[in-house]
Amino acid sequence: MFIRTLALVMFCLFIGTSHAYAHAKMSKSSPAQGASVKAGLSEIQLGFSKPVRVMLVKVKNTDGKADVRAEFKPSKVFKTKFPFTVTPLAVGAHVVNWTSIAKDGHVMEGELLFKVVE
Repeated sequence: MFIRTLALVMFCLFIGTSHAYAHAKMSKSSPAQGASVKAGLSEIQLGFSKPVRVMLVKVKNTDGKADVRAEFKPSKVFKTKFPFTVTPLAVGAHVVNWTSIAKDGHVMEGELLFKVVE
């Protein structure tokens, strides 16, 4: 009986704490993942499910037709929204690569893909 009770307690503790250790994910963005937006876009926003510090952002025109300059400064505080400006984006496919740090020190990387159309 003791082993069965101990197993039940351990199971409940595991279920109750497993969500607390889940890492933040990019939950929203503007433009949205896979979206098509009008030419001239000059602001991008990354949104996360939990507060993080975004440390690095690189924006690239994957067609190689134009250089993109992102005005992004690494975050000094943990937060969920990170807007930043870019040179007005030309027509073509673009990728935003980002690196963030969670409160537990876990480093996460991801990308946002979208197209700019006329």
